[in-house]
Amino acid sequence: MENRQPYSAILLIHCEDRRGIIASVTDFVHEHEGNIIYLDQYVDAEENIFYMRVEWELENFVISTDKIDTLFKEGIAKKFKMNYNLYFSNERLRMAVFVSKLPHCLYDILSRCQPGEWAVEIPLITIVPFGT
Repeated sequence: MENRQPYSAILLIHCEDRRGIIASVTDFVHEHEGNIIYLDQYVDAEENIFYMRVEWELENFVISTDKIDTLFKEGIAKKFKMNYNLYFSNERLRMAVFVSKLPHCLYDILSRCQPGEWAVEIPLITIVPFGT
């Protein structure tokens, strides 16, 4: 059975916690015909820092991928003084793997990358002797 995930945008946000952040971000997606498929948020109460990850489908999104960053920055990120990263599901991220335990953990990671379960490229694998 083929795993068909929708083409999506992934937005990672952190900034000072303020009222209206979630509403502004979800309104941005909704107003441009996006469908949110994942959203999680957390507030570090001690530091008053808001963290959020939101992913939405791009199939019917009315903003082209090359303009999302600019429009989000000018419309929302500037208002809330956000630090953010925007990714797209078709981008392969680079990941280094440091192995310190049994090799079955490494095999599990590699087996997830091969069929495309994880969209990553692993240019570096290093084995650290156990107990060092």
